[in-house]
Amino acid sequence: LYDSDFKFNRDTMVYCYQGIGLMIQGIHRPYIAKILEIFADKGPRTILDVGSGSGQLALAFHELGFRVSIADVWGQSVKFAEWRFRRRGFNIPVYLLNLKPPVAVPSHDIVTCFDVLEHLEPDDQVTLLNFMGQVGDVVFVNLVIDKDHLTVHKSIDVARITGSLAWPYQLSEWYPDTDGNPRQYLLVYGKGVVST
Repeated sequence: LYDSDFKFNRDTMVYCYQGIGLMIQGIHRPYIAKILEIFADKGPRTILDVGSGSGQLALAFHELGFRVSIADVWGQSVKFAEWRFRRRGFNIPVYLLNLKPPVAVPSHDIVTCFDVLEHLEPDDQVTLLNFMGQVGDVVFVNLVIDKDHLTVHKSIDVARITGSLAWPYQLSEWYPDTDGNPRQYLLVYGKGVVST
């Protein structure tokens, strides 16, 4: 296990990608702002961050007063997230999604899943969306539309995804390209959502 940020950074690219590539750029700030807007003045809420990587978003929500859990597949980034939580004295539950049989994940008020679906095959995208809808009252997912990097990112079929949901949803466009087309969508769905 890595005993310092330096060793993790030196030995893997996960920390660089998670810590610098996404969080410092502020890609998720509007999504976090939307969550805070919806849940302002509602008291402490439980939040499950799915595909949490090295735990950046989980740490941010913990600092904002949420009762946080993470769920991801076992790997170096999860090991690093666990180390970061222990180092700070935080008791943040970690659920591993690639276990057979699958681990039981308790219900949460909120589920987040940012920059994950584009790494999954289309059928796995729908499976993950259904799982999150079952464990979260309100689910926040960004849908990354990246037709230029299909060797790294899988195609996101927004109509197929929204058509597969068994819950009400809202869909908004973010980060337009030079032609005005959205590069991301924010999908908010679940039993705690009213369709627009």
